[in-house]
Amino acid sequence: MLVDWLVGSVSRNTGEALGAAGFFDALIEHPDVVECAVVPSPDPLRAAVPKAFITIRSGVVPSREIALSIFQHIRKAPAPFNRIRRIEFSDLPKTISRKIRRVELRDREAENVRCGARPEFEFREEDFPDLGCYHQNGAKLAELGTDYTP
Repeated sequence: MLVDWLVGSVSRNTGEALGAAGFFDALIEHPDVVECAVVPSPDPLRAAVPKAFITIRSGVVPSREIALSIFQHIRKAPAPFNRIRRIEFSDLPKTISRKIRRVELRDREAENVRCGARPEFEFREEDFPDLGCYHQNGAKLAELGTDYTP
C-alpha cells in the first residue's frame, strides 16, 4: 500500500484541522486499495472537501459497489469531519522517482470543477443516500433545501 501526503501537512475544512493520518487510516486497511493520494476538492457548502484518487488492486473493476464498500469502510473514522468525501478511481501521475504528483491531481480536480465535468469513475458520499450524508451543521444534505447538486 502506497499512500502519498506531505508529512506534517494540515488541511483546513469546515473550521477543523485535518491531519494526514486521519485521511488515510481507513483507506490503508481497505483490501482493494493499492495506492492513493488525497487532494482538496472545491465544494459549494464546505469550501473544500478531501478527495482520494485511488488505484485499486489488479482484477478489481472500478464500480459503484467498490466505491460504496470504500465509503462504508472509511466511515469507521472517529470524527465525521475527518473523512474523505469523494473518491475517484484513477491511475496516479508520478515523477521519475515514482512519487505521486499531487499538484497534477489538484490541477485536474480544479479544472473538472471549473468546467462542471465529473469523471466517469468519481463517486461522492452524496451518491449513496443510505450512508446518511450530513452537512457540517448536522442537517442531512437532502434536507438543507439548497441548490446543492453533488
